[in-house]
Amino acid sequence: MSAASSNLVGDARLEDSTVSDDEAETSDGAGAELSEQLSASSLHEDSVPADCAVLWASLDPVRRCIDFYPRAIAQRLEAALGSGEDRCVLGADFFNATVHLPPDGGFCQTTPGQHMGRSGYKAPGFRSACRIVHPRSARTVTLHGREWRLAESGDDAEYSFVEVAPAHCMLCREAAEEPCAPLQTWGAADMASSDPAVLRKPVVVWQWCRGTPERDGDPMRLGDEMWCPYLSDQNTAIEAAFSAGAGAAAVDFEARSLRVTFSPGSPFALQVDTSA
Repeated sequence: MSAASSNLVGDARLEDSTVSDDEAETSDGAGAELSEQLSASSLHEDSVPADCAVLWASLDPVRRCIDFYPRAIAQRLEAALGSGEDRCVLGADFFNATVHLPPDGGFCQTTPGQHMGRSGYKAPGFRSACRIVHPRSARTVTLHGREWRLAESGDDAEYSFVEVAPAHCMLCREAAEEPCAPLQTWGAADMASSDPAVLRKPVVVWQWCRGTPERDGDPMRLGDEMWCPYLSDQNTAIEAAFSAGAGAAAVDFEARSLRVTFSPGSPFALQVDTSA
C-alpha cells in the first residue's frame, strides 16, 4: 500500500459545551465579594463546608482565559490531593497533562513536548492551576492573575477574571463520593439534543487536522478552526482501538481507506490515506 497523504490526529477526550448566553449574563452582585475568599490562603482547606463545593481551574496563558476542569478530572485531582500525592498524572484522558500539587500551594499544570515527525512538534506547556472552595449560593467566582499566572490576591494582580461558576464542574459532598460515568463517544442523539445536561456531558471527540506541513507549516501551531471531528461511527471505531491498546485503527471515509496510527501514551496520532 502507498500512503497518498497524511494528517495529524488529536483526541479531545473531554469536550464540554460552553456556558449558555443566559448563564453568562452579569450577576446582580452575587459573588462580587469573593476575591478575599478565593485567595490562596483559603483554596487548600482540608474540609469543605456543607454549603460549599469544590472547583478546579487553570489559567490558559495563550487564550488568556480561565478553564474549569471537568468534574471527572476534578475528582481525580481531589483524590490525589486528599491522598497527599505531589502530582496527578492525567495522561491521554486530558492532553497528557500532569497537575503538580506541592504542599505549600502554587499548583500548576504541565504538558510534555511531543515530536510528530514531519507533522510538527508540540511544545511543552505550563499553566497555573488552583482549587477553589466555592459557596454554592454564589453565582460567580473571581480569580486574580499576574503575567498570565494566578496570583494570591487582588493586591498582587494585574488582571482579574470574574467567571460564572459552572455547576457541572463542581464537586459537592454527595457528588464527590460517586465516581463519574465512564467516558463515551459522541452520537447523533448528543448533537440533536437541546437538554443542557446532555450538551454538557463529557464525550470523546477524535479530530483530524486539515493542515499539512508543506502548505501550512507546523500543524501543532494551527488554530481550532483547522481541526475537524470525525463522523460518529469513525470516532467510535478509533476510540475502541485506542482504548484497547491497539497500535492503529482502520476507518473508511467515502472511497478512501484511512489508517490512524497511535503514538504510545499520547492523545495524538497520525492519519494516513492507504487507498491504492
